[in-house]
Amino acid sequence: MRILLTSAEMTPFAKTGGLADITASLPIEWEKQGQEPIVIMPKYAHIDVYAYGFKPTFMVVYVPMSTWMEFAHVWKGFLPNSNVPVYLLENNDYFNRRGIYGDPHEYPDNDRRFIFLSRAVFEVARMIDFTPDVIHAHDFHTAFSMAFLKSQYKHDPKFSKTAGVYTIHNLAYQGWFNPPRTLDFAGFGIKEFYPGSWFEHKSTVNAMKTGIMFADKITTVSPTYANEIRNPYFSEGLQDVLNAKGGDLIGILNGIYYNEWDPEKDNYLHSKYNKDYLQGKRINKINFLKAFKIRAMRIDTNVCTKVWYNTNCKANRWSGRHNRRIQSSYKKR
Repeated sequence: MRILLTSAEMTPFAKTGGLADITASLPIEWEKQGQEPIVIMPKYAHIDVYAYGFKPTFMVVYVPMSTWMEFAHVWKGFLPNSNVPVYLLENNDYFNRRGIYGDPHEYPDNDRRFIFLSRAVFEVARMIDFTPDVIHAHDFHTAFSMAFLKSQYKHDPKFSKTAGVYTIHNLAYQGWFNPPRTLDFAGFGIKEFYPGSWFEHKSTVNAMKTGIMFADKITTVSPTYANEIRNPYFSEGLQDVLNAKGGDLIGILNGIYYNEWDPEKDNYLHSKYNKDYLQGKRINKINFLKAFKIRAMRIDTNVCTKVWYNTNCKANRWSGRHNRRIQSSYKKR
């Protein structure tokens, strides 16, 4: 199976959180299983292309934006310790700036930047003669690739049989944009914006809703979370959208990528440990508390006590799907 993965982040090239870890580990595992993945992402200013072995392809890809064409130079490299090709899109107007999304606030043209990325993936695939069976997009940044797949590229022989998979990592960041401006850049026009349209949510363009509605399948981080986000408390206002696509919403439990996160081999840990030597966890916690001058009432390998905000919390409450609940409890204090 040929899989085109597109994301705004990928370890080790560009990372702000867990999105980058997942998008880096998936293609490597796909390759091990005999699939044929490629990755397309931006060439941000901070990426040291020579340190990571990227080389210019001298290809220039032309990307339709509204009624005009824009372009990007294409660099090619590989995910470390793999044969997975990674294509970087170099466009200085969009990506040659500090940070990924903004510094410190979001860039006001993030709609235009990520619509450009979402459309450019198709033009790169054309140029390198890659016909994907699946396009896998992640979070709001590449959500519009799902819309382009089912509209502008629907009848293109390269993509007419391609399925769109959209993965939700962080439901809180949905990409709210100005309707006339955003839909003009995307080539849909304001005529496609009306109450209940697949672009509209609460009178604005919502990129995440767009990705959800146009995707063939929607995945998220666990079966439990896939059920939880269909309820108002966890849905960040998208419960109606997620329920409308409930038949295509799947939860796939996130695993641990042991090549990176094996406590038996991790040189960043003060004390390495495994299932036969759990004392190392206790040693690491004690050193963590000492390093940050935090006083703990008791140390336990399964419970964190007086570490954050002086509250007791079961360790598994720090999983992403419970962040909102914990944050709410802080506000009540």
